[in-house]
Amino acid sequence: MSDLTVADVLSLSHCSYDSSFCASLAEKFIEAPMWECDGVANIQPGGGNWLGHVFPGSLFVFWASHWLLGFVRQYFECQRQGRPYTSKTCYRFLWFPESWPLEAITKFLMPIVNMLLEVWLAHIGLEGYKYLICPSGTSRAGHIYGENIGNWQHAFMYPGFIVSGVIDLVHTWVEIPHGLSLVFLGLGLATPTFMMFIHNQFHAPFDELVHSLLFYTLCTTCICTLAESAWPHNPLLTTGRIAGMFLQGAWFIGAARMLYDGNTAPWDTVGDTDMSPLMYAPILYLILVATVIVGILAVFMLGYIIYRPGKWESRMGKSLENLHDEEDPHQRLG
Repeated sequence: MSDLTVADVLSLSHCSYDSSFCASLAEKFIEAPMWECDGVANIQPGGGNWLGHVFPGSLFVFWASHWLLGFVRQYFECQRQGRPYTSKTCYRFLWFPESWPLEAITKFLMPIVNMLLEVWLAHIGLEGYKYLICPSGTSRAGHIYGENIGNWQHAFMYPGFIVSGVIDLVHTWVEIPHGLSLVFLGLGLATPTFMMFIHNQFHAPFDELVHSLLFYTLCTTCICTLAESAWPHNPLLTTGRIAGMFLQGAWFIGAARMLYDGNTAPWDTVGDTDMSPLMYAPILYLILVATVIVGILAVFMLGYIIYRPGKWESRMGKSLENLHDEEDPHQRLG
């Protein structure tokens, strides 16, 4: 606990709100101090922006959609061919040959792009490179710059996916132990789960709730993926992984809408004096859960219609054969 008082913090900060709200921010700062490089108390850390949540959220939704289509196709092909379902980490992309490791390549390259966006590319012409250490010439030269830590935390949610992509690429040409790709995918998902848990510790109550729900969703996706490596023939675990990926992507986008959109008035806790948004946000989360479940069931039923026409044809064929066999004795008697 810092020896600073609220008055000390306010004298070292540039708070633009009313005095009571600034005092509450100063109290939170004392619990978790964070400084600018010029020695100013950073009692209003940035913590993220609209694009920083919508972009990864959209990628997760797209990735989950790709998984869902590949899973449904694989499941019904296994049913039609009479072989057991076995979960996998990569699926054929649209009409491209399955031998082309497009998903593995994307899984390797896209996280690198995201990391560069977090610490550099998205800030060109604005703040520039999100340096981690305060530069020489500042009052806190050599110390870690607290304002940019959030960007670095976001950036380091992705290295696990890079490693998973490498494993999938290796698996394209080399036979590796069964389930290893799923293990590394699960570990890749564990990285943002852990970072979200740490990232969640220093937020205001409403931010904390939003990030907690995201943490629970990431946990679900990670657990289902690791369980798949142990029970690869259980399609329900694959469904859980896909549902978790859909939900975390949708909630990333929802968090952007609630925290960073132009109209955040409905979600304003007014200096933590109005807890109504904290009670309403879980309702929206559960609506998303139900939407994801219904959507997956709808796609699964559509897959049943599309990928199992042979089943209906065989049933019709057997019915006609049975009818023909029943008519044969009469024909012979005649």
